[in-house]
Amino acid sequence: MLDQLAEPIKHARSAGLPYRQLRSMISECLGVEVSEQTLRKYCQETLGLEPRVQRKGTVEPAPGGSARKLDGLRRECHAD
Repeated sequence: MLDQLAEPIKHARSAGLPYRQLRSMISECLGVEVSEQTLRKYCQETLGLEPRVQRKGTVEPAPGGSARKLDGLRRECHAD
């Protein structure tokens, strides 16, 4: 199921979209519930994305706006 959204997922994650938001979009788009842990494992093992390393006590804001990150995923969802 996630394979049909592989590129938009990869783009969204590379742009810093949190797994929680991505999971919500997938649920809305495909009607499929997927856990954040499963989504994280898919991104790291299947798509080859590296885990984001964050130093204790710091928060790094993601570059760019959330709406722009979701555009590719939304287009894929509504392409049917």
